[in-house]
Amino acid sequence: MASGTHQRDVTCPRCGYDLSGTTDTWRELCPVEGMCSECGLQFAWCEVLDPLRDVPAWLFEYARDVPHMSRAFVSNAVRTLLPLKLWRDVKMAIPVRPRRLAAFMLIGVLLWWAWGVMLGLGLVIPEWYRAGVPRPAIASRTLLEVLFAEIPQLARWPAGDVWMDISDPLAKYLVVVAAVPPAVFILLGETLRRTRVLGAHVLRAGACIAVS
Repeated sequence: MASGTHQRDVTCPRCGYDLSGTTDTWRELCPVEGMCSECGLQFAWCEVLDPLRDVPAWLFEYARDVPHMSRAFVSNAVRTLLPLKLWRDVKMAIPVRPRRLAAFMLIGVLLWWAWGVMLGLGLVIPEWYRAGVPRPAIASRTLLEVLFAEIPQLARWPAGDVWMDISDPLAKYLVVVAAVPPAVFILLGETLRRTRVLGAHVLRAGACIAVS
C-alpha cells in the first residue's frame, strides 16, 4: 500500500500539508477517513488519494474541449447561484486549475460588462432621440467610443442627467464596492496563513463569485 501512495504527492486538501508520513505507516489496509494534523480537516482518504474520481462533468476547469467548455461554462455559472450545492459537488480535494479559472472569470466578467453596456445604451439612446440628436450623429459614434469614452459621460451628453452622475450616492457606492476587493486581497495573505487555507481555494471561490 505504501508504495502506491508514492506515485503522487499526498497532501491535505485544505492546507496542503504533506500527509505521506501517515501513508508510510500503512502496511496492508488503509483507513476510510483521516484527519490533517496541521489544520484539523477531516477527510475521506479516497478523495485525497484519487482527487479526480468525483470531478463533476459540468466543472469548467476540467472541460475536455471547446464545445464542452461552452456547455460547462453555462452549467457552472448557473450552479454558482446555488453555492451550497456547488461546494457539495466540487470537493476541496479536486486540484485547482488557475488558468481555467482565470478564463472562467474573464468570460463571466465580460458577459456581465456587455450586459451592463447594452442596458445602459438601451436607456440612453432613446433619450438621445428625444433630445433631438440627429440619427446620423448617433450612428457615427463607434462602438469603442461608446464603450471606453461615452459611458462615463452619458450624464453629460446630450440630454442632461439621463444616466448617472459620479456625485450621486449610488455612483459613490459603486466606486466603494469596486475598491473593496483589492483592499481585501492585500490583507488576505495573513488571513490565509492563520486559517491554513490554500490560496487556490480562494481563487476558485472568487471566480465563482465574480461570475455569479
